[in-house]
Amino acid sequence: MSVNSEGNVRPDPDKELVDIADYVIDYEIDSAEARETARNCLMDTLGCGFLAQ
Repeated sequence: MSVNSEGNVRPDPDKELVDIADYVIDYEIDSAEARETARNCLMDTLGCGFLAQ
């Protein structure tokens, strides 16, 4: 009996995914209003999730 298995090598991620990840990691938020808006959005999302039945 013979077994033909191909190598289990993961290909490099797409350039677009790498670009998005680099943007997210390296982006500096300078606006207090942007941080507060993001915080409020997160709190609203968590609250809705906790209250969902």
